[in-house]
Amino acid sequence: MRYKSLKTRLIVILLLVGIIPVFVTGTYNYLTASNNYQNIQNEAQDQIEHAVAEHLNKVSTDLKYIAEMYAEDTRVQQLLTETNRGSLEIEGNALFESLQKEHQMSIFEIGDAQGNVHLRGHNVSKYGDSKADILAIQQALKGQEISGFEYGASGLSVRAFVPIKQNNQVIGTLQLGLGNEFLTDFQALFPKTEIDLVDESGEVVRSTHTERVGEQITNDHIAKVMAGEQTQFTDSKKRQIESYLPIQDPTGTKVVSALVLAQDITTTQTTIRHMGITSAIALLITIFAAIVVALFYSRTLTVPIIKTTQMMHALSSGDLASRIADHNRRDEIGKLMTDMKKMQEHLHKTIAEIAQASTTVTTKSTMLAQSTEEVSKGSEAIAETMEYLSQGVEKQTSEVADISRIMVEFSRKLEESTAQGNHLNATSENVLVLSENGAKLMNTSNEQMGEIHQVMKESVEKMVMLDQHAGQISSFVSIIEEVANQTNLLALNASIEAARAGEHGKGFAVVAEEVRKLAEQVAHSVTEITSIVSTIQHDSKEVSTILERGYGQVVTGSEQLEITANTFNEIQDAVSQMAEFIAMMIQNLQEMSHEGHEINDSMQEITALTEETAASVEETTATIIQTSATMGEVATATEQLSDLSDQLNCVVKDYKI
Repeated sequence: MRYKSLKTRLIVILLLVGIIPVFVTGTYNYLTASNNYQNIQNEAQDQIEHAVAEHLNKVSTDLKYIAEMYAEDTRVQQLLTETNRGSLEIEGNALFESLQKEHQMSIFEIGDAQGNVHLRGHNVSKYGDSKADILAIQQALKGQEISGFEYGASGLSVRAFVPIKQNNQVIGTLQLGLGNEFLTDFQALFPKTEIDLVDESGEVVRSTHTERVGEQITNDHIAKVMAGEQTQFTDSKKRQIESYLPIQDPTGTKVVSALVLAQDITTTQTTIRHMGITSAIALLITIFAAIVVALFYSRTLTVPIIKTTQMMHALSSGDLASRIADHNRRDEIGKLMTDMKKMQEHLHKTIAEIAQASTTVTTKSTMLAQSTEEVSKGSEAIAETMEYLSQGVEKQTSEVADISRIMVEFSRKLEESTAQGNHLNATSENVLVLSENGAKLMNTSNEQMGEIHQVMKESVEKMVMLDQHAGQISSFVSIIEEVANQTNLLALNASIEAARAGEHGKGFAVVAEEVRKLAEQVAHSVTEITSIVSTIQHDSKEVSTILERGYGQVVTGSEQLEITANTFNEIQDAVSQMAEFIAMMIQNLQEMSHEGHEINDSMQEITALTEETAASVEETTATIIQTSATMGEVATATEQLSDLSDQLNCVVKDYKI
């Protein structure tokens, strides 16, 4: 598109210069901030997924540990060998109540070596049914301890299956389970996250929002999570990020249900939208300001240009009477107007001087004729001067020969300097190669130090975890010690009751005595374990302190190595610049050597020219004699000059001054 005036072009240019940077910057900031917010949302969702998985794994692992501990309890082994159903139900119910009180267990089941149910603590009247076809029971009978999740009529539960051993032989199985009460912990851990428990059909069976219970979820993610695949996607309509986590059975071969974790991103999306609106408002304000500034500056630029154009039009018509007004501008336009004003004044002065000179030429032409006669006399004097000039030229020829010899010696020294420069250039290239190799080695060392840094960091983290596990062992030892004390107290009570029973209680007194000894051995073992755990904790703390100090030294070494690598890079850059400078110096020396040869050749030419000048001086003397004869012709030309001055006066009259 073509614009008709300079003002329009200036307005368009100023608008583009003002709007384009603001538009590009605003768009870039908006896109960058939007991506950053989305990354933060995804990282938060990943952390929630990891925390939920860790919590589920911890619940399963803790339950398996409790099951293993009770599988080694003599009470459980006695229940498995008890044949009296009355005593079995009473003792089993008491043990189940203890499990409910201490560990909130909802399932307590003992099976025999054939996989038949021997006792259900949660339903003592139901027993004898076979569970030999259940894979978890089969693995427990093979000596494996497993735990996981099951989904039944009562909802989601955690189950642990462990073998009951006697003399290293599996004599039955123990099954412990927790109800879905553990899901309530999620609400306390993630108060801002919506959590739904979904069964195999995709129906929401439990949710942080009770109105969602019974809702059917039908999408591709449900099918994927039921196939064992963990998925995550962003729902723009609901403004939330949803994660689908599979929950597997104890054998790890089947997905029994899924957890749907939904993070509300309304605040983030609103912030991003507000940023877009703010960027648009800023762009509109910039456009308005750019228009105002463009109109103002286009006027300040075009008005003086128009006035200057009008003045140039007047000058082109020969009008030198008008003048350009004074101004205070200091930019390029002001300089143009100042130069135009000076040109106008100079032209006015020149025309005036030409008019005056044309009058003077007429007067002086007469005087020129008289001067011609005097010039003839002066030519004779010039002839004498030329003779003296001839003698000076001969002396100059001798001095030029001396300078020529000096230039030959100068050229030889330049060639020697060039050779030395070439040797220095080769040396600098070797230094550059060595510095580049050193820089590469330093970069390699820096990368290796980074790997050492990561290894030390992981070691420190592992020692912290070891210290935490040692603390957990101490808590478990305290529980065992408490159980030993209670067992000792029970043995004492049993001894008292046996003494009261007399002859009938002797057998029971022997058993009580054995239980008391066993409790004392357990207490003694607990003391030794406590001492060992304390030693482990003390040693782990010392190792952790040493690793942390070593980690600090590695961090300091990494920083120093990075500074050294940067120094090598600076040395490499400096050597590269020195090599470039040496190459330029050699090139200059070669050029100087070449120019020296040229100067030497020129001096020889000057010598020849000087000799020719001497001959020319003699010829000039003869020419001056001829000049005297020519002066007559000058007189004739003077008359013609007078006629030309009259014509010049006619031309000057066309200008107005």
